[in-house]
Amino acid sequence: MATLLLVIFVGVFEETLFRGIVLHGLEIRFGPIIALLGSSVLFGSMHYVNWVGGQDLLSTHQQVIHAALSGVLYGAIALRCRSIWPGVFLNSLWDFTVCEWCLGGRQPSAR
Repeated sequence: MATLLLVIFVGVFEETLFRGIVLHGLEIRFGPIIALLGSSVLFGSMHYVNWVGGQDLLSTHQQVIHAALSGVLYGAIALRCRSIWPGVFLNSLWDFTVCEWCLGGRQPSAR
């Protein structure tokens, strides 16, 4: 239950900051394409904090790339729906999936 609350809080925080504030602000000033790319790069780059926190650099690079690409998806949905809430849901769902995998010690099955 604590993991679920944590990922919901993180999802709300990240989407409010990167899609609600940054994306919206950049969209007003530069238009939707620049806003989408800029907010996504910032979102991905923010994940370098995990390297500072002790995560190895290769894993962090992979996480940054994944987050930036996810940011494109979440941002495109926010622009289309004019709401951050679908992104909050997707972001929280992804984080919950990753956290449960990490905390449970389970490896994803090979296909």
